[in-house]
Amino acid sequence: FLRTNYKKSSTVVAIFEQEAPHYIVATSTGSTGVKLVLKNDEEVPCPDPSSSDCKAARVPAAELAENEMDTVIRNAFLRQQAEQFPQARLISSRSDNVDTLFASQVKSFSIFDQSSKLEWQIMITTPVEWEDADTIVVGDILFGVLIATASLGVVVCAVLVGLLIKNRAERPVITSDWRFLGAFVVSCSLLNLSCFAFLGPNTDELCLLRMWLVHFFFVLALSLLFVKTYRMYTLVGSNTFRRVTMSHARTARLAIPFVLLQTLILLIFTFVDPSKSTELIESSGSDITHRLICSHKTPAFFIVMIVYEGGLILVGCVLAFKTRNLESEFNESKEIILSMYDTAVISTILLVVANAAVVYQGQKRLLFSLGIFWTSCFASCMFVLPRMMKVQKQRSPPSTGRYAMTAGISEAAQREHDASASSRMAPVRESSTENGENEQTENP
Repeated sequence: FLRTNYKKSSTVVAIFEQEAPHYIVATSTGSTGVKLVLKNDEEVPCPDPSSSDCKAARVPAAELAENEMDTVIRNAFLRQQAEQFPQARLISSRSDNVDTLFASQVKSFSIFDQSSKLEWQIMITTPVEWEDADTIVVGDILFGVLIATASLGVVVCAVLVGLLIKNRAERPVITSDWRFLGAFVVSCSLLNLSCFAFLGPNTDELCLLRMWLVHFFFVLALSLLFVKTYRMYTLVGSNTFRRVTMSHARTARLAIPFVLLQTLILLIFTFVDPSKSTELIESSGSDITHRLICSHKTPAFFIVMIVYEGGLILVGCVLAFKTRNLESEFNESKEIILSMYDTAVISTILLVVANAAVVYQGQKRLLFSLGIFWTSCFASCMFVLPRMMKVQKQRSPPSTGRYAMTAGISEAAQREHDASASSRMAPVRESSTENGENEQTENP
């Protein structure tokens, strides 16, 4: 029956006993499930089928190898055995001689009669389609887009850092605490650089690397921004009359707890529930698709990152509120609140779209790269460009003549008016001087 109905089909069916060693009962490949061995040693094949020293022995499913398609049955059985024969789940497998991916599913059934009870498993193995939309590799249209996005983010941040260093002697840059502002922009550049880890296949190593890089550099950038803002608030926002000092080394140490806590979280999940390459087989009607994705066993990591990184964004909003009354040249509360608001909104939109509208991880990674590019460059520009505009304004020559002309009075007329006013005021000054001398004479 199996050979007749599946002879021209790519689907392979095998029936084997439930009890170990799982002897073959029947297959659609035409294999008998029987082999000739020596009577005194069943591990040795019979050299002469006509010899009386040989006997027939049943073949376990793990040893089936009568023809080329038997390797499909054998490998599918071994994968099912390793997963303890799940009844409702598709298990992927490969063949040694056939360059095709297969998915198999088992179903238990029993046959009863008056003398015996037969407990068998039927295993159906069928070729599946390999879905490659979960990766971004060479030749994919998303490959060039992601490289361009990440590279542009790195270049933009690098240019901003160069401007800070070039103008570090200017007062608008000095009052921004340019060392820590530059470190923040460098961290944003590294955050864009970490997007290159999104390229390549979904191996265990790359899945773990992606989990580390993006989250680590995100917290590093925020921590440097926070301690920079706190330092300026401590130095110029204090209401005390005593001198307040805060060294760069002490300020840098304040960022360490944020980074250490993120490192601890990442280390815990690296050993407890890491992001790993996971096979996913989906069936839609008669179509079966195989996917290889990066995923955790539980949503715990996602929840912890939402709480911690979302909490850091709230900390930024609190700092913006506390620094709102600083002098204008030190005040960056608007920049902070806009950066935090932008990061929160973009992150929320990306999470909703990625989980509700986008199916494949390759597309999700491109969306995350675009989000990282926008939020990091927006925040960096918000802090750096206003300072550069102030520097440029200070370097521009005064425009008094231009301003006087707009008021309707030329520069020459203004000088003549000032000279006339001065000549009219001279007698008054002389009179005042004489009155002063008389008063001094009368009142020695």
